[in-house]
Amino acid sequence: MISKNQIKFVYSFGKKKTRDEHQLFLAEGVKILRDILPYFEAEFVCATEEAYGEIKSLTKTHVEMATHAEIEKMTQLQSPPKALALLKMPQRKLDFTSISKSLVLALDGVQDPGNVGTILRIADWFGINTVLCSQQTADVYNPKTIQATMGAIARVSVSYVDLPSTLQTLK
Repeated sequence: MISKNQIKFVYSFGKKKTRDEHQLFLAEGVKILRDILPYFEAEFVCATEEAYGEIKSLTKTHVEMATHAEIEKMTQLQSPPKALALLKMPQRKLDFTSISKSLVLALDGVQDPGNVGTILRIADWFGINTVLCSQQTADVYNPKTIQATMGAIARVSVSYVDLPSTLQTLK
C-alpha cells in the first residue's frame, strides 16, 4: 500500500521546481521503464499487479505494489500506466574534446516538451549522442518530454548551456 504522502510526492514531479530540487524525474509506463530503467538509478518504483513481475526483473530497487487508483493519482498521463518510477537525473559533464569530433544537435528555444522529446528520439535514431539546449528550451525531464522520447533519454546526453558561447567554443 502506498501512502497519501508518497502519492502527493510522486505527483509533484510534474513541476520543474520539484524535479530540480530533488534531482529526480518521473518516468511512466511499462514500455518506457523497460527501455530506461537499466540506465538510471531508481529512487522509487511502483507497479500494478499485472506489471509487477516484469518491472521487478528490471531493477534492483524495491518495487511497490500499487493499485490502479493509486497510480491514477500519481500519474501525469491521461490514461494511467501500469508502472511508474522516480529516477535520478544523470550528472553529465560536457567533454568538449569528444563532442567536437562528433555530430551534435543544438536546440534553441524549443518550448513544447513533446517536441523536445520527439527531437531527442530522432537524434537517437540518427546516432546523435549529444544534444545542447539553450536555457529557453523546454525541460528535458518534463514527464511529457520523457514520454515522447520513447526511451531515447537513456541514450542521448542532454546539456543546458549558453548556446552561442558553447557553439563558438566548438568551432
